[in-house]
Amino acid sequence: MLKNLFKSALITVATATLSISAVADQGDPVNSMGQKVDVSFENSQVRLMGEGYKSIKMVNGNPLQLSAFDREGSELLLSINPQTGKIDKSEYAYWMDR
Repeated sequence: MLKNLFKSALITVATATLSISAVADQGDPVNSMGQKVDVSFENSQVRLMGEGYKSIKMVNGNPLQLSAFDREGSELLLSINPQTGKIDKSEYAYWMDR
């Protein structure tokens, strides 16, 4: 009887673990190669700095909406694609910078 109880408990734990990991993986963005994409602010900041942007900040605490200065010193508002982590949209923050 104890052996059956142990088996039942083990099956319950395994089922719960599989259910939790399936739910966690549903929202993770992946690229075309099936690799997980990190769209965190820190990752975007590093990538954008490598592209020449400076003073990168989140807008209203949203890691997918950023402000940054380009090489010419113009401030841009950037929208990050939640699936790819790349810039979806970029517009000047001030009309005189266009």
